[in-house]
Amino acid sequence: MYGIETSQPSGKLEEVFLTGEYDLSRRDELKDVLGDAVAAKKEAIVDLSEVTFMDLGCVRELAFYCRIHPDGVTLINPSWQVLASARACGLESWLRFNDSAGQTRKFSNIA
Repeated sequence: MYGIETSQPSGKLEEVFLTGEYDLSRRDELKDVLGDAVAAKKEAIVDLSEVTFMDLGCVRELAFYCRIHPDGVTLINPSWQVLASARACGLESWLRFNDSAGQTRKFSNIA
């Protein structure tokens, strides 16, 4: 099971809440949500606290958007499963996370 919920608390901000498992069958939906937010010139805040599994393809999508749009995509509250997948994929240097207080933390400061 999985879920993607979005909300728009302001015109330039889109909150994205991911829950459950993300594998190849969910990658395109994740890509579409992030791509739509970036195309609309909104900042996407992606909450990863409820993700229970994330495969290489989905981690790569997050890394791509973080790298290509560093001011447009912010990842917050990663679950340990997200951190483990990022490390296993060797993409931890491409990801940066903010905690719920807005502090930016590099991957190495979290895991």
